[in-house]
Amino acid sequence: MSEMPAAVLDRFAACQTVAFCGVFPELRRAWASVDSSLFLWRFDRWQDVPMEYSGEDQSIVAVGLAPARPGVFVSAIQHVLVVCTTTEILLVGACCGRSPGGTGDEWDQLTLAPLPLFSVPSDGVTTVTVTCTAGGRIFLGGADGNLYELQYQSSSGVAGRWRGGRPLTKVCHTAGVRSYLPSFLPSFLVPPPPPSLEALVDEERHILYTRDAASRLAVYDLGPDGRAAPARAAPSAADAAYEPVVEIARVLLAPDPERAKGTRWEGLVASIAPREAPELRRALLDAAVATRDPGLLDALYSCLVDAGAVGELIAADAPGLETHLIRGGGLAGVAHASQIRGLEPGQVARVVALARFYTARREYAKAAQAYEVLADVPVTGPRQELTLEQRAEYLALATLQARSCGEAVLLDQLTAKARVLAAQRRILEMLTRDAEEGGADAETLAALEAGPRPLAELYNDIAVPRQLWSSCLEMIGISAYGDAAYVSQLWDLSLKSAWERGWAMAAPDSEADDPAHAAAEALEEVAREVEFVAQSVGAPDENSLPLPHVTLRLEQVAAGLWPVETGLPLPAGRVGRAVSVAAGSDREGALRAYETLLSTAGVDAGDESAAPSLRARLVESALLLLQAAAEQLPGTAPRERAALAGSCDALLGYARRLQDSAAAARLVPELEAAAAALHSRTSGRGLALLGGF
Repeated sequence: MSEMPAAVLDRFAACQTVAFCGVFPELRRAWASVDSSLFLWRFDRWQDVPMEYSGEDQSIVAVGLAPARPGVFVSAIQHVLVVCTTTEILLVGACCGRSPGGTGDEWDQLTLAPLPLFSVPSDGVTTVTVTCTAGGRIFLGGADGNLYELQYQSSSGVAGRWRGGRPLTKVCHTAGVRSYLPSFLPSFLVPPPPPSLEALVDEERHILYTRDAASRLAVYDLGPDGRAAPARAAPSAADAAYEPVVEIARVLLAPDPERAKGTRWEGLVASIAPREAPELRRALLDAAVATRDPGLLDALYSCLVDAGAVGELIAADAPGLETHLIRGGGLAGVAHASQIRGLEPGQVARVVALARFYTARREYAKAAQAYEVLADVPVTGPRQELTLEQRAEYLALATLQARSCGEAVLLDQLTAKARVLAAQRRILEMLTRDAEEGGADAETLAALEAGPRPLAELYNDIAVPRQLWSSCLEMIGISAYGDAAYVSQLWDLSLKSAWERGWAMAAPDSEADDPAHAAAEALEEVAREVEFVAQSVGAPDENSLPLPHVTLRLEQVAAGLWPVETGLPLPAGRVGRAVSVAAGSDREGALRAYETLLSTAGVDAGDESAAPSLRARLVESALLLLQAAAEQLPGTAPRERAALAGSCDALLGYARRLQDSAAAARLVPELEAAAAALHSRTSGRGLALLGGF
């Protein structure tokens, strides 16, 4: 064996970043990488001149050699060098042969052929080790603790279109649930698992072995022919060594003879007083921490978390608890991704404990993100561990934590999610009631209960087909959809459905076929529908709650003009209360809705509000609102009283122009009296028109 060439030693001395070395027996050469250069030389020849490959700009961190797969490259390429840098991984063809003229041995001359199409980004994961099988499979051990494989095909023909036309791809075989979580999670789900340091292949049994920085071994079965995807095998039996300690912890959690039956500590339970158990648990935890055995701590932490004793672990400031909860929750060692597949059964308790852990440490942003995972991620497995109500509670906790840390962007995101989830819960409640009457299918209910659904799916696939118009309006408010005509049409559908529902409910109760009673019940149902949707939607605006249009429909229902002409007018009081609720208990806003209808003469509603009898009702309802507002004004509110006085003057003008003389004769004196009362108590006549119509 020769010494390392002087040229390579000189480069080692000037190394600025990293340097590695090894041997390739298949090529009869040793190799060394220094920064971004790779050197290869014959290890069986004295003072062989090294070949330098320096086609990369970034530092080389790992190198491997694999047999070339048949039919992929030209026949002269017998092997491929796997060159891993900090930013990409690439293949380089290697050809060995005799020197020109046929002299030397079959490894005398080495030629490297760049393969520019065969490269793949490192995706921010540094490769630590490269190992290859006799069949040409290439496995990589990453600094993130995962096992990767490079898979390649021909760059031409049908195979060239493999996986979107990329002839070389990197596949992760060990990523868990975290690879499907939102990109913000890795910022707090740390530390990562130990990096993989070594990987070896047993060619005879087709088994891959890996060792990480924590000296833990993993065994992967490559299948009977060595071509299968790596499957983790032979789980460690070391956990059995910790079972006695775990049994003690279980006994101390509840010193119950029944709990201890069948364990080696059955005879000791009677000697443990209940008041001694907490002290003994703390002593056991301290003793376990003193061992610095990560396996023992994991087993003990798992036992205490399962028993709901997370508070004790947090209070004891147990070392490594955060890492244990992250790993136990299925959130460890996963790269960024945009989709969530799910939490396995049993992992929910770990994520809950993780959120509590961060809250106790006042790391509110991390706690909010952990609670958000609980609210968003579906639970896989045979049983459902999270109901929609529980997810809503976790989302509320996430919002609280985000508010505590002042994360405005996260808070807005959580608030929007909470509104969508609230709409989904209301849909679930309505469909559950329908299911009791045979109206909703079990599959839809199960999908709604399983977890949050996208807003578009709730609207297009569930609410619209089932004519849940109030839910449609609520979701329109969430999305801020801006088509006013479409929103008005939705309101018409919702209010018409409520009217029909109220009329149908009143029919069995009407002993003498009293249509007036049915009309009153229908109006009440419509008013309740307006109040319910308004509270769900929030503040009125043109996107979700066009208050003038809704007010017009309420007045038409009360007048017996819509959706069916019944000719049964009803008192205006109930309409005014509903309009006030729809305006957010803002009577001035409600008055503005009436002013809009009276001033436009129903242009937006096909001149429906121009009917003399309906205009009289509009003035009367507005007068009732104005009188109620005036009664609640304190004596020291000159601006508000002046605004009401201006509104009263405008209403008086509309009343005097009414074509219904009987209504005008009744309303004008009332409005004149109200205006006189308001003006007499208003200080400063210059303020009389502020805020009025």
